[in-house]
Amino acid sequence: MENPQITTQEVESKSLLSIRKPIQWKDSEQEMGGMYGELMQYLQVNNIQFAAPPICLMHQWDNVGGDIECGVLIEGKNEGNERIKSSTSYAGKTLCIKHVGTYASTSESWGKLFNYTKENSITTGGVPWEEYITDPRIEPDTSKLITNLYFPIK
Repeated sequence: MENPQITTQEVESKSLLSIRKPIQWKDSEQEMGGMYGELMQYLQVNNIQFAAPPICLMHQWDNVGGDIECGVLIEGKNEGNERIKSSTSYAGKTLCIKHVGTYASTSESWGKLFNYTKENSITTGGVPWEEYITDPRIEPDTSKLITNLYFPIK
């Protein structure tokens, strides 16, 4: 039976500028804020335009922390620098769930995605990511933050 919260979406590849770093979840707000701040400054200095909301790729994770990659999808191409890497985002089929609430509670929605893949025998492939639709600097009520979670599938 189809879960109405989980959809299948085809996504297109875009140019990506990102910073990858291992972090501990207890420090995630500060660490990710610093990475996004550095990316935003780079965009501003180099007059680069966003192509979509910021994302965070989850290369590896556990209950303590993870190897994450904070990034911005951009118009056109840019080489980045020694810290800010240039690449392209995933293109292909994904499962997506819209999470509304605090960033700390996204694990509930990730759990729904994992369970959905198991219950429906769906093979995953690629690095999952979060897309931050709502800017917490503009929406102070963290219970209203919208984050799309994507899981690449085969």
